Amino acid sequence: MSAIEALLRSERYPRSSAYDPRWVLDLEMGPHPLWQLEDLLPSLGLRAGMAVLGYEAAAWHAPDWWRRHWELSGLLEDVRAWWQEDGHNNWLLWARAVAAHRGAGEDAVLETLEADGGDEIGFVLAVGRRPRTGQEGETPAPE
Repeated sequence: MSAIEALLRSERYPRSSAYDPRWVLDLEMGPHPLWQLEDLLPSLGLRAGMAVLGYEAAAWHAPDWWRRHWELSGLLEDVRAWWQEDGHNNWLLWARAVAAHRGAGEDAVLETLEADGGDEIGFVLAVGRRPRTGQEGETPAPE
């Protein structure tokens, strides 16, 4: 099975697997953003009528750093952050699929991930909520 086909056939991510992997690769959003979102959704506790205000994929910092970063910003509270299970392997599969999709030769990201072997590089998932102020539903404006 090619790396691109593996993106289509992931049993772990059934919702994401419904999308055309070439479309996802063409988005150039980094390691499979739909996989990250699918891992994050159960932690959100979404109910009818609720909205997700944002989604950001970022790497290189540990969960404690992200938690402190968002808490100190004052923009979020009740922040939880944790390593995405198999984040390194997901990113490695993604990097291989991108290389196959582009037909590129050397790829610095792929080489870095292979050299790391999952020791340091992965993805952090984090959730938090905007602090409420004054009236019900009112949130502070960013400074």
